Amino acid sequence: MAGELYLREGAAKKINGEATADYAWSMEAVGNGAGRISARIDLGAAPRPYLYRWRCKCAWQANPTKGNALKLYKSESDGTYEDGDIGTADAALASADALVNCRQFGQVVADTADTSDQIAGGVVEIHERYVSIIGWNGGGAALDATDSNFVFTLTPIYDQQQK
Repeated sequence: MAGELYLREGAAKKINGEATADYAWSMEAVGNGAGRISARIDLGAAPRPYLYRWRCKCAWQANPTKGNALKLYKSESDGTYEDGDIGTADAALASADALVNCRQFGQVVADTADTSDQIAGGVVEIHERYVSIIGWNGGGAALDATDSNFVFTLTPIYDQQQK
């Protein structure tokens, strides 16, 4: 049928503590009741998509509390001011109070009380050019200390009209 609208995915950005990551986010060994901010991610000048598919894989160092979660927030920025005034570098979150001016967009729930991989995903709207991702560990245990055991990806989703 003419005029249909389809989705087209762009190239995923890998955000974690590995040397091969597109952007740094050292979530390894983040303790329970603590958070960490990713480096500022540049999504490019407009026009650009505003929908992004996210996927997060994490593991806890010790058994987390089943049903507790790693909560995921976004801090958007126009390049001058960022939500929550959290900074632009991969760093520990100074205070949970900063999260009130950021937006939670997802979480990875511990569906088992063991150290196996936990994986979740979804779609998030990002309207500004710059964004930092914040992880707040409420899992009941520290996250795993191996950088490759935490992986977050952000994939742009484009609308594409078919003729």
